[in-house]
Amino acid sequence: HKASARRDAPFVTLACGTLAEDLLESELFGHKAGAFTGAVGDREGLVHTTGRYEIDWGALPRDVELHLRADQHELVLARLAAGAAPVLEFSIDNRFFRGPVHQHNVIADLPGSVYPDEYVIVGGHLDSWDGADGAVDNGTGVATTLEAARLLVAAGARPKRTIRFMLWTGEEQGLLGSKAYVDAHPELTPHISAVLVHDGGTNYLSGLAVTPETIVATWSRPSICSPFGQ
Repeated sequence: HKASARRDAPFVTLACGTLAEDLLESELFGHKAGAFTGAVGDREGLVHTTGRYEIDWGALPRDVELHLRADQHELVLARLAAGAAPVLEFSIDNRFFRGPVHQHNVIADLPGSVYPDEYVIVGGHLDSWDGADGAVDNGTGVATTLEAARLLVAAGARPKRTIRFMLWTGEEQGLLGSKAYVDAHPELTPHISAVLVHDGGTNYLSGLAVTPETIVATWSRPSICSPFGQ
């Protein structure tokens, strides 16, 4: 247990004697990967997924893995202990396709009234990854980008600089969409005043993460910092 990558993760005690051996997997004891890969028990009651995009085509996963919450495991065990035969039904449709796969960035402009050739970029990424369906990462960023555009248009806003709303693709595979855009349009870089990207998941927005250079430049301008008493 001390040598395991899961040594600091929460564990749940399971009575596994009633389950078939090929349904068990343990990183601690080297059991064969099968249908059940562990029980997650934390205060949030959520299953936290993990994954990686750099997978060798010749070494693709072959075993179907299902992650259940701890309370779901406990329910199955309780029914087994009561002599019942629980039936679990899952809908799984995992497929692998050899790339490259054509993807597209989605871009819309609210033209600037004074400096139309200078830009403020607002965005998120349109793709998701194999660990989930994308509602949190990054459906939230897509939603806030679209809503920002809608609110500004509905309010009749006329920004001095062009606001470019951008939904990137291929972010989870290595920032492919945004890197390709920068590589294709190097002439725009000097004309970009700010880039606001929301990729922080759900819950309220309490602030924006910025680069150290941005912090120095911002706090050195009293006109910007005056509302904060600085």
